[in-house]
Amino acid sequence: MYRDGSAPCRADRSAVNNAGYAQGGALEENTASSAQAQFDTNVFGALRLINAVLPIMRHQGSGQNHQCQLTAWVVALPYLSLYSSSKFALEGLNGRATQ
Repeated sequence: MYRDGSAPCRADRSAVNNAGYAQGGALEENTASSAQAQFDTNVFGALRLINAVLPIMRHQGSGQNHQCQLTAWVVALPYLSLYSSSKFALEGLNGRATQ
């Protein structure tokens, strides 16, 4: 995948999303703009990758999309509420994208 979000004309066999970062602190210490930045990277970055490669994979009739995640999507971690909530969102997004 290219930096501008476009994809090459072929999506071989798999796409791996390992992008993400953790915005720490108590929930009330975070601002709306820090939440937006967290979701832009962890959720919308993955969505841009999925949007770029999934149509190609569907056309090819094969391919896999992999999301690298910690356990933050299973259990909300203390002082990482923005990170955990972005990973919950990513899990929901990825679960439906492949169907």
